[in-house]
Amino acid sequence: MILSKRLALVLSLAVLTMSAAYAEAPKMEMTTEVPPGIATPDSLETRLGTLTSVDGVPDAATAQKVYDNLDFQRGVQAYLNTIQIASMYGLRKGLLEFGPANTTAVLFETLMDSKALWLTPNTTSVYMASWLELGDEPMVIETPPNVLGIIDNFWFEYVTDFGNAGPDKGKGGKFLILPPGYDGEVPDGYHVARTATYGNWVIWRGFQEDGSPAPAVAMTKKLFRMYPLSQKDNPPEMTFVNISGKFNNTIHGIDADVESQTDVAEEFGTPSTTSVTETRKYVFHRKIERNRTAARQAKKFHGTRCQACGLDFSERYGDLGKGFIEAHHLRPIATLDEGVPVTYDVAADFAVLCSNCHRMIHRFSDPSDLVSFRVFINANVP
Repeated sequence: MILSKRLALVLSLAVLTMSAAYAEAPKMEMTTEVPPGIATPDSLETRLGTLTSVDGVPDAATAQKVYDNLDFQRGVQAYLNTIQIASMYGLRKGLLEFGPANTTAVLFETLMDSKALWLTPNTTSVYMASWLELGDEPMVIETPPNVLGIIDNFWFEYVTDFGNAGPDKGKGGKFLILPPGYDGEVPDGYHVARTATYGNWVIWRGFQEDGSPAPAVAMTKKLFRMYPLSQKDNPPEMTFVNISGKFNNTIHGIDADVESQTDVAEEFGTPSTTSVTETRKYVFHRKIERNRTAARQAKKFHGTRCQACGLDFSERYGDLGKGFIEAHHLRPIATLDEGVPVTYDVAADFAVLCSNCHRMIHRFSDPSDLVSFRVFINANVP
């Protein structure tokens, strides 16, 4: 009996040892020990909940949680990264309610009060502000002495100080603000600063004298001016508006009102200038590819005369236009299944069109109906 028990124990240990041996992955010549802590665990407790995966591949529920979290993070970042221009839009809108940019300055002649909805002001400084809107040329700003002034661009980025903390050292002076991309002549005699946006916030504080804001207000009215450099010999008059005791709001909305957000985009995205600055950049994106060989064969078959309007580029442009024409697919790409090969008949499935007709047929009700498009052209050409 004792012998049988011992034999059973030995056999059990042998089976366990063999099972463990078989359970271990075989060691090959290139087998590499993976250090602990770098492999993705099958289960991970996070602030999102439990994330589960198999061999590092997340299951469907975990993938959805991660994507939802990324969407949330990006939404937060979008809000944080654009709140500056939303806030500046509120300031601009509030200031321009009292008059146009560049020629209007608002003054709190008897200090700020509860009628003013501003961020972080006080009721002891003599606040004064204006909106600077640049075009193609630099703008001159003549500033009074003994103020604390600053210019910020539409992103709330620093442009320059003026007054006691500025290069004029509190004496007042003439500042020249260069618009984005300006590479023209910069005359002497100005404190020069360059801004990255066309719209800019100009604000300064005067100081009370013997408890009165009147001297600071009077000095601003006497000296402060904004005008294009081209008008330096005959600067236009400024309009000064006392808004103490008047309702004025410079705070942007924080709700999700689509219309107000569209207003922000339009105001910020449309400079009051015909100048455009571009930067070369690369954009990677998915592209639906057509078979270029098929297009070349279609041109060879149909020739180089537009099948809609009859234009031959060589007749209009000589050698420069010789051989030029565009191939138009009469089978819309939207009707094709992704990844499924399609056989074309270059005679029936293609047409050749000039650039104008090619663009217009894609705006036509049926881009595959060349005959109706040709009728449409003939009916609309005088």
